[in-house]
Amino acid sequence: MKSSIQRLYFPLIIIVLGMTLCIQGMYRDTVNFFPNEKPFIAYLWVSPNGKKICAASQCGPLWLSDVMDNEDVESYNTSAIKVLLFGHIDFITTAVFSSDSEMLLTGSRDCTARLWDVVDGEERACFEGHSRAVNVVGIDSSNSLVLTGSDDCTLRLWRVEDGKQLFSIKHTASVCSASFNEDNQEFFSSSVDGRKYIWSLFIKNKTLCVCLKDDESQ
Repeated sequence: MKSSIQRLYFPLIIIVLGMTLCIQGMYRDTVNFFPNEKPFIAYLWVSPNGKKICAASQCGPLWLSDVMDNEDVESYNTSAIKVLLFGHIDFITTAVFSSDSEMLLTGSRDCTARLWDVVDGEERACFEGHSRAVNVVGIDSSNSLVLTGSDDCTLRLWRVEDGKQLFSIKHTASVCSASFNEDNQEFFSSSVDGRKYIWSLFIKNKTLCVCLKDDESQ
């Protein structure tokens, strides 16, 4: 009888122990974001003005820090951490600062993109609609329009003001790049099958419109 009980509970003990170690690992990764610790950094992005750094690990929140006057990006330390960004519930896959370095746009495997204020860390908008991971993000120079590209093979255009999706453009494979040009009149995209596109933005009858300008794969 005793032997039967041992055979029954031994697998359960192993499962509980494994879950405990996993949770401890995730917790340790989150705690390591704080000063005087050494976080495991998976991704690192620098603002256009060179004054802000955004970093992400495979677990835990994003964090923002300042680049001190007496150090460069390669020698920064975690004592400069200012803001933790909580919101995504899965791995961060991509991020980009706005051209004025005041906003940060992030994408995640949780199928969302989020826009953050880099000063106070507040979430300004959440863009939901993709059915698979968001791989690429882009924001125009006026901070009013956002692009997201996903493994669901769509490129989507959003309005920052209310988080509304304006357009969803189907691609032939996962979208791997997306960005606006300098005057915000065009944007670009490409997919992992090598196809590249140029799209035009224009106003017609007071309505924002999009049309394909060039398919460089044809």
